[in-house]
This record gives sequence, structure tokens and C-alpha cells, in this order.
Amino acid sequence: MLRRFAFLLAFAAVAVLPASAQTKIGFADHEVILQAMPQMVQVRQALQTEYTQRQGALQTQAQELQTKAEDYQRRQSLLTADARQAAERELGVLQDSLQRASQTAEVAMRRREAELMQPVFQSLQNAIDAEAASKGLDLVLPTRLNNDPLILYVNRNTVLDITREVAVRLGINPDAPVAAPAPTGGN
Repeated sequence: MLRRFAFLLAFAAVAVLPASAQTKIGFADHEVILQAMPQMVQVRQALQTEYTQRQGALQTQAQELQTKAEDYQRRQSLLTADARQAAERELGVLQDSLQRASQTAEVAMRRREAELMQPVFQSLQNAIDAEAASKGLDLVLPTRLNNDPLILYVNRNTVLDITREVAVRLGINPDAPVAAPAPTGGN
């Protein structure tokens, strides 16, 4: 759906350009550039550190719940009905608290990722804008959207690939191998 929307948006952008002028179109593989940006290493490291800290706190809560559940299991037959109900309520409250903490941590991580990525995206956009202006391009399209191809055919005689030039503007050696992103342990 998102891919169809992006295609329609690109088509609409081309359709509104003046018919008298030759439309100059370029494309860039922004995902490849992002992965090669030095700032991405810093973002990944910061997110991994925060993820590890949050996981540590959640594991402490989970261990507390586990300990109390095991204790309850051992003592259950010795407890009165009221004491069993109180212990079960306490375990339920701890379980709910752990679930809320987990959900809160997940939302916080997504927000933090967006916060850390915003300047990286802005740097990339500025480099694309500058390269497009230097080449006199009217439109620059992404090549992929969420790792799915967005552009299925390009006539390289009339459409420019500015991926390499954008990378160079960002101080990236386009011939250097790109390290694979480190797993964050998240979704």
C-alpha cells in the first residue's frame, strides 16, 4: 500500500511539472547510503546501550516475579484461602506491572530511535537536495521502500543515479564495504 502511494505521488509530481520543459529525473538508493553513514554506527551503539539497560531492568522485574511465583508454589498448600488470594493478587499485579514496563520500554525505544535518526535523515536529505540542485534535477526518486523495489526500470541515458554522488557529499567512500547492521535484540 505504501509503495503504491509513493509511486502515485511520484507520478503526480511528474504530471504537474511544466510540459514545455524537459523533466530531469534522478534516483538515489537512500537505504544503502544510510547504512554507510558514520552517524548510523553511533545511532546503533546508542540504541544497543539503551536496549541493554532497559532489558536489564525488565529482567530484574521478571526475576522478582519468578522468585515470588516459585515461593508461592512451594507454600501454596500451607496457605489459608485468604493468604492464597492475596498472594495470587500480588503475582497478578507484578505480572501486569512487568507487561506495562515492557510495553513502555518498547515505545520509549521507538521514540528514541526516531529522535536519534532525525538528524541522520536530515543530513541525507540535505545531501540529496544539494546534489539534485547541482545536477538540475526536477525530481529524485528512492529506489527502494522498506527493501522492496520501487523503481522497476531506469533508462540510464535519461535518468541519473545520484547515489554515489550523495554518498561522497556525506563523506562516505562509496567503494568501501558497508558493515552489516548489528542486531538490537528488539523486534
